[in-house]
Amino acid sequence: MKKNKKLKNNTKTNYDGIAKQLLDYLNDENIIRFINFVFSKNFSTDSNIVRLATETYDSDTKQKRCDYYIRIENEFFLIEFQSYDDTDMAMRIFEYGVRGARLHSKITDSRNRIVIQLPEPVVFFLRKDGKSPETLSVEINIPKQDRSFEYTAKAVYVEDFTFSELIQNYMFPVIPFHCMKFEKVLYYPHTEHDEKDILEEFEDNYKTLKEAFFASIIEKADFKYIVDAMVKVFEGVIKRAKMKNMLHNEKEAKKTMERIIDEPIEMFDIYKALADSRDEGRNEGWNEGHNEGWNEGRNKGRSERTKEMVDGMRKIGLSEEQIQAALKAAKEK
Repeated sequence: MKKNKKLKNNTKTNYDGIAKQLLDYLNDENIIRFINFVFSKNFSTDSNIVRLATETYDSDTKQKRCDYYIRIENEFFLIEFQSYDDTDMAMRIFEYGVRGARLHSKITDSRNRIVIQLPEPVVFFLRKDGKSPETLSVEINIPKQDRSFEYTAKAVYVEDFTFSELIQNYMFPVIPFHCMKFEKVLYYPHTEHDEKDILEEFEDNYKTLKEAFFASIIEKADFKYIVDAMVKVFEGVIKRAKMKNMLHNEKEAKKTMERIIDEPIEMFDIYKALADSRDEGRNEGWNEGHNEGWNEGRNKGRSERTKEMVDGMRKIGLSEEQIQAALKAAKEK
């Protein structure tokens, strides 16, 4: 389990940095579930996982960049985040793949040959425009051997998923970027009512995330990281809307973000809630003055709390199988 850390407070919205921090901080089980969904794998959540972030200098942008690689058992993955697709993206992914292979998988075999394993790549696009390819590919022709191979990255567009779908599929590292879809409204002429709808949807998304926490789909530390990142990205969207002189009510936007970021997380702990329900039932029973009342009060408290939990899990679209697994985990805890 990762230790509780605080996300860095960047003055600018560094999307790449936010995503990489989440990949660093989220617990191993959720990262494995994330990889399973994105790459259609079936790793056990107790599989051996190694995170291989590599800081390099990009001579084109003249900035440091952090390429993110993950190894699970014997398989190797490259995770990349981009705002938009561009004509050089496929070539850059190939370069990142070769760099990762050279740094993290290079071996020398018995015939003194250098052998590398290219990582399986995925690119998450945070925005979606008219050009939205499903894959990004580079074909490599090998001289004098009359053969070639293709290096292909899967393209995933955050905008294609509802907020609940991101949770259901354990896409926690990309959840904070869901709010970037609001740019299509906020960066252009719109009404105060449009802004009100966006603020309500953003807060509703936070409540949906909270329901996932109630259902023990997300642990406390991971919940904190995601909420912090959500607000950080949304704050960047609001600031740019203001710079474009398109924002009507900055005060309400700030209030919404403050309500979310300042809400005490301790009151949401699902296990504490279960313990409280037992205590409430016990107190009610003692007040009635006999063991039958104690049992009745205890069972009533448990039943009501469990019903609230199940309703919350159904609200975010969990299957009955997932609900039963969550209830079993809470009971065992």
